[in-house]
Amino acid sequence: MFDFFAGHAGSFKALVADWVSDEDGTGIVHLAPGFGEDDQVTCEAAGIELVVPVDDSGRFTSEVPDWAGGERLRRQPGDRPHPA
Repeated sequence: MFDFFAGHAGSFKALVADWVSDEDGTGIVHLAPGFGEDDQVTCEAAGIELVVPVDDSGRFTSEVPDWAGGERLRRQPGDRPHPA
């Protein structure tokens, strides 16, 4: 487990959410409150602090020193475009 945000309120908790089930998988999901509405609502309700370690160019910030300046997601040929 990466400890970059271990000092942030509520980091590394196991939560329950009514939108997560084991019908289509394990029933366990990773939450990233800065990158999805359901994730953000669930984490805010649990008191987990919002962290967005990616800049406007899609590169990791100095908050993640191992990957600072690197691309968060490198697109691959055949990838669908991101929704607007």
